[in-house]
Amino acid sequence: MQPSISDYLVSLENSAGVFRTLGDVVVDRDLFDLPAFRSGNSAAVFTYTNYDSERRFLKLYIRPNLYLRTIYDYVEHTRPPLLPAARLLKNELWVMPLAGDPCWVDVVEGAWTPGVTLDVALSRVEKNAEKNDKKNADNLTKARLVSAFDRLCSELRASEWAHGDLKPENIIVNSDKKSTEVRMSLIDCDAMWIPALAGLPAVELGTPGFRHPARTANHFDKTIDDYPMQVLKKLLSL
Repeated sequence: MQPSISDYLVSLENSAGVFRTLGDVVVDRDLFDLPAFRSGNSAAVFTYTNYDSERRFLKLYIRPNLYLRTIYDYVEHTRPPLLPAARLLKNELWVMPLAGDPCWVDVVEGAWTPGVTLDVALSRVEKNAEKNDKKNADNLTKARLVSAFDRLCSELRASEWAHGDLKPENIIVNSDKKSTEVRMSLIDCDAMWIPALAGLPAVELGTPGFRHPARTANHFDKTIDDYPMQVLKKLLSL
């Protein structure tokens, strides 16, 4: 049984000695001085700053994924340019679950991707348009977002892998007022298809609304991003 988010919070509240190789990691805190996190369907993501002043993330799972080792070995060793550098650390965090025996659990650790998610970027564009703000601080416009997304799709189609869960929350937009260029990258590799998984069924099908309505676990290959790409293009054209 996977530990719960509450179990992870207990471990990270006083994290001295709970990491096998990372050392004394101190995760970021929220307004109540508790470990801050973002939760998803299968995991919670925490952030911290390492000894080199780099912002990093820790992903702790509440549901199993049989392909994590295969996926993150691929990410770690091939370093796809659209994805953050990340690795899976086996038996890294010591957890004492409320239900179950104390145990070491695997952790995905990697570089934090700066920027905002695509849904936040779109919200900013809409607010700037309402205010007729032509000199917004980050140079975000609908046209630049569309252009950046087209480049992202071209790079993704040219790669040998597929993301598997394309949606606004998994697309990071990076821009600043010093440049007219808007760049996009991807986060969350857990639903990836890679050549090593060819012929196997998917363990994650992506997010409803951004996956083909007829998709099943047997639809798991290089083409799984085609449908969400079209959905997102329509969203950007609104």
